[in-house]
Amino acid sequence: MQPVDNPPAHPSLPESSHPLKVGWYGLGAMGYFMARNIATSGRAASPILVYNRTVVKAERLVNEIGTSAAIVASSPAQLVTECDVIFTNLTTDQVVQHVYSDFAKTLSQSPPTGSKTFVDTSTISPSLAVEIDELLNGFSHCHFVASPVIGPPAAADAGQLTVIMSGDYHCKKKATDLLIPVGRKIIDLGGNIKKAPTLKLVCNGMLMSANELLAEVLTLGEKSGIGAQVVYSLMKGTHVLVSQTL
Repeated sequence: MQPVDNPPAHPSLPESSHPLKVGWYGLGAMGYFMARNIATSGRAASPILVYNRTVVKAERLVNEIGTSAAIVASSPAQLVTECDVIFTNLTTDQVVQHVYSDFAKTLSQSPPTGSKTFVDTSTISPSLAVEIDELLNGFSHCHFVASPVIGPPAAADAGQLTVIMSGDYHCKKKATDLLIPVGRKIIDLGGNIKKAPTLKLVCNGMLMSANELLAEVLTLGEKSGIGAQVVYSLMKGTHVLVSQTL
């Protein structure tokens, strides 16, 4: 993990000596590629379990990489009961909250006997990260890692995302090993669960500001008679930041 000013939380769980069984919930524009890259990396026990509300997306992934790398889970509950590490990549706070509430119901019905790490790679509010962390801490052997990612779908496809993490030290180590095929850089922000989603929101704010500035200078270039394309080409040629979707 990348060195940072804020040290990670102290280890709280023993190291695992066997490949981890991985489950993945959410196969949208980002999650599909991230799950695929983990499944084909050889870092997780094969096959990984994948689940998506629209099952055709999960079936498409399995058809692409084969049943030796991934199989479709019958339900979210199967991910929770059978996997050591469960990743989620979802669209909104509301969806994330609903999914983790369902996870909690499964944990109540089938209390885990071994370590389970839940890693959310969605863009969520810091307050929701705290809520989920507290929810999962109510169950023995369960830990939560907030791990939003930065980059467009093309970067997810190429395994070139930036991954931000906060949470339990040992669980971040497990997640980091699995996410190496996903990200070109992993930033560890320590044990305060709010820090990773907060930094992601900061990045989103920077993106919005950059897009607004880009629109203004292109408009100025067009109105001045120079042309928006000329201004854009100048910005690219002089390495001025042209933002991409986060």
